[in-house]
Amino acid sequence: MSDWEPEKYLKFKQERTRPVHDLISRVELQEPERILDIGCGPGNSTAPLRERWPFSDIVGIDNSPAMVDRAQ
Repeated sequence: MSDWEPEKYLKFKQERTRPVHDLISRVELQEPERILDIGCGPGNSTAPLRERWPFSDIVGIDNSPAMVDRAQ
C-alpha cells in the first residue's frame, strides 16, 4: 500500500478542515481533559482543536507515517 502525500492533501486544506470547525462550534465542553483526533492527517484538524482547547491533552493518530511526520 502506498502512503499518503501530505502536500497534495493540504492543497485542499480549507475544504478538509471545514468539518472540524463545524464540530468545534457544536461542542459545549469548556475544558475537556483529553481529545483524540482519529485520522489526524497532517495536523490540519488537530491545530484548530489545540486553538480551541489549549490546555487539553490532544492525541492525533493516523495510519499514514508521512501524515504523522508532517503533523509533528
